Order: sequence, then structure tokens, then C-alpha cells
Amino acid sequence: MPSQDYIPLMAVLRRRLGEEEIQDVTRQLAAAGLVPADSVDIGVEITKVTDEMPSPTDVRRVEDNLRSLGRAEDQETEEPGEDSGPSAPADSPGDDDGA
Repeated sequence: MPSQDYIPLMAVLRRRLGEEEIQDVTRQLAAAGLVPADSVDIGVEITKVTDEMPSPTDVRRVEDNLRSLGRAEDQETEEPGEDSGPSAPADSPGDDDGA
């Protein structure tokens, strides 16, 4: 760190959350039942970790993690052989083609 221009340099160098911190924030939001979470909820959790205003980049990184978590949970809840596509309508008793 230079002895001069320290303050302006620190203003440019923002703290970035590490991958473990991103995972921690994601786990905290999931534990609180905030999945999906909005950017305000994410920002609050990031602020608890950093004591600083969250950067838009860190908010997006947590959002991406939450989306991944949501997809993983969706895959776990699907039963094997379960078709996630639209089903064909069942024939109703009054639908005879030979009149």
C-alpha cells in the first residue's frame, strides 16, 4: 500500500465476497426460507457478513447460487420416471368417434 493516496485507492478497491462467503450467504437465506430471495434480502445477508454495502456483482453471484440451489432441490423432489412435460388429455366417456 502506498503511503500517499491511500484513501482514494481504498475507494476504488471494493471488497469482494469469497466463494465460501457466497455459499454462507446462500445457506443463510435458504435456512430462513427466503428462496427465491429478492435483491434486498440478499443485500441484507451480505451486509451482515461484510459490514459494507453489497456490490451488484456479489448480489448477482448469490442470486446465481440460489438459482442453482433451487434447481438442485427441484431435481431431488422429482420422482424417478415422473414426466415433467404436459400430459395428454384422457378420453372422456362421451367422446366416441363412431356415431
